[in-house]
Amino acid sequence: MLAATVIANFGYRRGGYREAVRDERHDEPLSGEELELFLQYLHRFARHDVDLYALMEVGDPADSRCMALTSEPAPGVDRSAYRRP
Repeated sequence: MLAATVIANFGYRRGGYREAVRDERHDEPLSGEELELFLQYLHRFARHDVDLYALMEVGDPADSRCMALTSEPAPGVDRSAYRRP
């Protein structure tokens, strides 16, 4: 089983974040319904919980992904390159 570990630096409005996210189905892709819920939660998280930024390392620790939620595009990337789900 893969552990989704969240290592975070937050410019965060409300207290700390959970150290680990637990789910028994990490080997399966999200269903359409799960993806829709994920995007709804992501929008709420960005709107209400992220003040300056949120930096996370997620996924399989052996092949993790780094995520950054910020109010500005990455350096050198035009805002128009970002897609709004």
